Amino acid sequence: MDETYRPRKSYRNEAIAGLIIFFGMFAANVGISLHDGKISVLIFIGGFWAFLIGLSVWTLLKYYRGSLTIQNGLIRQKGVVQEKTLILDDLKRVIWKCRPHEKIILKGDAKTIKISLDQYLAEQRLEIIQCVRSSAHQDVQQDWDEFNFKIVKHYAHPTEERPIQEGDRVITRNSYNKYFAPAAVLATVLGIGFAWHLGQFRLLLVPIPILFFWGLFWRTWPAQYVISQRDQKREHEAMLELGGCVGLVIAGLTLWYFAKPFLPYPMVWGFGVVFVWTGVLLVRLHRFEQRRLCQDAEEWKQAAREWEKKEAKRASGEV
Repeated sequence: MDETYRPRKSYRNEAIAGLIIFFGMFAANVGISLHDGKISVLIFIGGFWAFLIGLSVWTLLKYYRGSLTIQNGLIRQKGVVQEKTLILDDLKRVIWKCRPHEKIILKGDAKTIKISLDQYLAEQRLEIIQCVRSSAHQDVQQDWDEFNFKIVKHYAHPTEERPIQEGDRVITRNSYNKYFAPAAVLATVLGIGFAWHLGQFRLLLVPIPILFFWGLFWRTWPAQYVISQRDQKREHEAMLELGGCVGLVIAGLTLWYFAKPFLPYPMVWGFGVVFVWTGVLLVRLHRFEQRRLCQDAEEWKQAAREWEKKEAKRASGEV
């Protein structure tokens, strides 16, 4: 295999759009802050937008300078400031990551290559996955079953459609309008109200980040729809967990409020209760996640076996 992969053009376009918007926000905040004489606000908010501008510039540099080459059993990643090369057959560890976004981490003796698959087109992602999966020793590959079940099948069959079944959740671009639209309206109303009441016109810019992320979501979500299979039992358990946590928090705050006059150090008690309850909540969430992983493990293994069968047929020229 001898292929060189470059980031997709939409990756560049998203960076350019972000650069324009973030620079406009930066310029508006600088102008308003200088007009109001709010230097501290200028440093804080201007620094935030300057960070996002730098991030967009870095993304553009990655687009124009970055590449991934697979050739003669070697994988070479060229970045903005450095270049790394590893032997696929000599990898010490391969980590297939689903969250927060799909990524392959390749570890050698002294170097590590991180491949962010979202930079590439779907067919390129599948080629990269097939090459790494078949070239690296399987005993060094970690979390493949989950990655294959959640990520790979969407690249292998990007246009495959199945009938919508009872219990499925159909997610389209419009599905999240009910979240973004009220948030944008609320931010606009609050921004106008506080800008008029406080005389700080920078608050008129409040809805712009929400509108930006709304547009970004609209641009990146598939044009058709995505089917998410629902597990009503699991959702019911999750709702019970969440309801119990919220109920205990409300009960704890109510008890603390009425007991506060009788406590020697009420704030210490309050923070102590919050600290302890946060620990309990994290433990319960961890246990819930472990139960979910155990339930999914067999399904992941079955999907992995099907993948291996298809790859064996592809290698032998049957498909």
